[in-house]
Amino acid sequence: MKVNSAYKFLLVLTNLFACFFLGLIFIGTFSMSPEAANPLNEQQVLLRQVIYGVGISLFFSLITLMLGLIFKKKMSFSGKYLTRIFLIQFFVLLIAYAITCYIVLF
Repeated sequence: MKVNSAYKFLLVLTNLFACFFLGLIFIGTFSMSPEAANPLNEQQVLLRQVIYGVGISLFFSLITLMLGLIFKKKMSFSGKYLTRIFLIQFFVLLIAYAITCYIVLF
């Protein structure tokens, strides 16, 4: 039972860190000001934000996959389960990022 609760705690902690890093994009947003050294147009800013969101989602999904591989023997995970949890984690983080972008930008 300890292993199960430790795994769940690590998953929740990973998701909290992922949401924190997905929210950071709006604190340190890219500069579109004409007074900036290298001003960016809207398309460049949007492309950088999308790459950042996909990168962070992929990184934390891979951490979730690694946690599953670490706990695989003790909790008897199958390869199908690990693939499914990776894909679910990745798409949920992307959807959370898209919703956050939509709320903040519009």
